[in-house]
Amino acid sequence: MKIIIVYNSKTGFTKRYAEWIAEEMNCDILPYKEFTEATANGFDIIIFGSRLFVGKVEYLDKIKSYISKHPEQKLIVFATGATPAAEEETINKIWTDNFSETEIKTIPHYYMQGGLDYGKMGFADGTMMKVAAKLSKDPALKKSYDIASRKFIAPLLNHLKKDSKAFYYRADLSGYTEAEYPVSFTVNSASELHDYYENNKGKYQFDNGYYGETSMADDMFLNASKFGEAFFNDYSLLFVVLEEGSGSVRHKVESISAENGSLSVNITKTRPEIGTADIAHWHIVLALDKSLSEMQKVIIL
Repeated sequence: MKIIIVYNSKTGFTKRYAEWIAEEMNCDILPYKEFTEATANGFDIIIFGSRLFVGKVEYLDKIKSYISKHPEQKLIVFATGATPAAEEETINKIWTDNFSETEIKTIPHYYMQGGLDYGKMGFADGTMMKVAAKLSKDPALKKSYDIASRKFIAPLLNHLKKDSKAFYYRADLSGYTEAEYPVSFTVNSASELHDYYENNKGKYQFDNGYYGETSMADDMFLNASKFGEAFFNDYSLLFVVLEEGSGSVRHKVESISAENGSLSVNITKTRPEIGTADIAHWHIVLALDKSLSEMQKVIIL
């Protein structure tokens, strides 16, 4: 999945966040002033980051206009500002002022606190902020400050990782085995992945490439370049094994959420009007940040 970060930065806070995200995702990064249809062509996801200016995410409307003409590309937005991220009411108003009700539900958006840097502001912006500082009762606005932190990119990174790291493999049972589905478990190392394969290759048809696709054995269990120790330095794998009454059923991981030590995975199913009558078994495998793999309970929705 190809990702590009397009950022608009005046005093450096948005650029810093964009660079941090690019480092984590090893993806392309581009200043907004160089953004064109040609430079955006070929990317699956566009992450747009910009400063807040008078309550608006600067240039967001132009990015949304571009996306409306290219629905095959996904948009993710992050905004930076001087307001602390803990001020949820203020942050929520920012989103309702910049997105429609539909866009709030369909466009992932994240706020990342930055700060103020009077030394890098232009004359107009600096003058405006100084007037606002005089009218405000908040003494913090009267001088420059930096409250940016790399930790604020974590929610966006987790969204990207779960969105691009879901794998779906059909691997039917080799014979009848009584079991209750769904089954879920976590794999934390290449050796654990190898052990699962060795212990279950007689139970499931891992070597069968259904519908002309690469088999689970070749794509995962025997693919050290993709799922070797380097992979497990950053991720763990959550396995969800499902049984379906028809091989025509397809799945999609819609969301993952963590709360109170539990990890909830929302998996939707698509059923055709006329499907096959064969029983199918699926391994849905999610690459999770190590912190999410430590949840004590997994709930499949």
